[in-house]
Amino acid sequence: MSAVFGIFRFDGLHPRLADLERQSNALAHAGGDRAAIRIVGQTGIGHRLRRLTREDFLDDQPHTSGSLTISADVRIDNRNELAAAFGLDTSTLQKLPDSALIAEAYRHWGANAPEHLIGDFAFVVWDEARRELFAARDHMGQRPFYFHRSSDFIAFASDVRGLWTVTDVPRELDVVALGYDLSRERTARDRSTTFAGIEALAGGSSMLVSTDGATKHRRYWTPSAAPSHLNRDAEYYVRTYRAILGEAVACRVRRSTNPPAVCLGGGFDSGAIASLTCSALPGSKVVGVASVLPPSDPPTGVRRWVSLLADRWPQLDVHWITREKVDILAAFESNFRRTGQPSSPNIYTNTELYAAAAAAGARQLMDGFGGDYTVNPRGRGWPARRLREGRLRLFLRELAAYRRHNRLSWAAVLRREVVMPFLPSGVLRAWLRFQMGLPINGTTAPLSSEMTGRIAGQFGALDFSAPVRSRRLTDMLTEVLARQQGFHAPGGTIHASSLGLELTRPYHDKRVVEFALAIPDELHVKNGVDRYLARTALRDLLPEAYQQRSSSNDVLIPDFSAAFDRIRPDLLREIGRMERSSQDVAKVFDFARMRALAVFRRSAFRRGPEAVPHMTALHAYNFARYVEWFRRDNRPPPDDAP
Repeated sequence: MSAVFGIFRFDGLHPRLADLERQSNALAHAGGDRAAIRIVGQTGIGHRLRRLTREDFLDDQPHTSGSLTISADVRIDNRNELAAAFGLDTSTLQKLPDSALIAEAYRHWGANAPEHLIGDFAFVVWDEARRELFAARDHMGQRPFYFHRSSDFIAFASDVRGLWTVTDVPRELDVVALGYDLSRERTARDRSTTFAGIEALAGGSSMLVSTDGATKHRRYWTPSAAPSHLNRDAEYYVRTYRAILGEAVACRVRRSTNPPAVCLGGGFDSGAIASLTCSALPGSKVVGVASVLPPSDPPTGVRRWVSLLADRWPQLDVHWITREKVDILAAFESNFRRTGQPSSPNIYTNTELYAAAAAAGARQLMDGFGGDYTVNPRGRGWPARRLREGRLRLFLRELAAYRRHNRLSWAAVLRREVVMPFLPSGVLRAWLRFQMGLPINGTTAPLSSEMTGRIAGQFGALDFSAPVRSRRLTDMLTEVLARQQGFHAPGGTIHASSLGLELTRPYHDKRVVEFALAIPDELHVKNGVDRYLARTALRDLLPEAYQQRSSSNDVLIPDFSAAFDRIRPDLLREIGRMERSSQDVAKVFDFARMRALAVFRRSAFRRGPEAVPHMTALHAYNFARYVEWFRRDNRPPPDDAP
């Protein structure tokens, strides 16, 4: 990603150049190809550029057009459509960067401009004639946008660290919001972050700020089915699946100046992205990065499926990540310095994957994240939904075919696909947690009772219910997509940027989402085969073996249990140290429960995977160490402003 930043003052003063320069320095990781700042009256706008497309070499941001000044972290996909709307010929369009198209869109449609853009973007427009600042984030929020608003000014940046350098912007954690995020049962939260006084635009939203500081927020898009995709026949959905997902991938790679990279998990989601990328770039190098066991996976593991992809597409240059020498606990702290934020326990593996992609010459990275809640849902609980609808004959036929395809016993398929979806959510939740050594009720995170109460007071009672899989699949997908929109930074975006990459997710493309929500439930599982559309629409692109592949996902860290056993003594020492040394941190976390999760062992009565409580313990340690780091080590630089 590139980076936008700036300050708009309401108090009649001009923004201080020193503040803007510190913002630029704090965001240097996001774009080292070009940096510039422009001050126009009471507004200062800056930009850091990372060149990814041919048009980026034409960019001169902050871009000025008449009374408009624009700074954008952007990739616009519907350039030809916009040019036609603006009356621009082909030769003129070829000379315009995407930021110039945003200027034309804003001049043409004003605050409605984001609705007409397709792509990944976060941008600001200062309109000197109207004395207004306008900001918007793309439909699913693939590019981040943070801001701090006081009575005197609003400061904004693509990364929260671009705000902490501005005089009078608070540099404080909201530990209650942090605990809420750790609880794992979070819901969509428009604008709030884990930092006091700092907000973020949600995906599909915009903001208009006037010179007196009055601010208007608007949600311009929510995930929904496009009417043009509704009530079509099966052939239409198969054909359109390939066309829509193929276009979303092609738009991301066809204008790239460097080989694109794909994180490969061996499943349908990343396999589809890799195959469509290779198809869009015939003969061109495509970088693949995959996390596998050393020296090789078991026959059914990631290495087998990724190797089949590489055999199918010789241009796919695969790099295997095995993690043998990674210090997991040290990797957490490295990530704090790299991103300024806590992360998931997978961070050490993601760092290796991202670094390998960058070392292979990529500047853009895609993954399969989002496939299973857009066009590739795995169909769990599908038979139960058919039974609930009273379609008994279809239920029996599909259940038998599903059992044969997945090689399950009747007992297993009835338990997993029929009985469990109909269990009361409280019973199902309690049973699953008991199996995994987690608390039967309440949050799974080891938070103190004081913190749990503060979370409920600030955010309302948390819902710990297990999902009811007999509900309409489309309703569940819509809820997940809305929750993704509310995240202030998509997982991995800032992390990838710190390693020289733009992370973009084709399954979060507006076109893919609007198509996915129109697909009838019965096309996700057909003739006993889940992921039916992916298998059918991409039959000639995916290796033949994928037609018989199960829908289960391979894990990102295949040796997590062994790795956790190696670090357990160090982790327990660290938990004890934090418990003894910091009363402040002890008010947030329940270290006794964190320790119990870390030493959990599976027994004959508890058959759930050990990885879940161990991952929960590691995740909580990561957050607790982050609180320590933030308050002790994350100090602001000396104030060198005049």
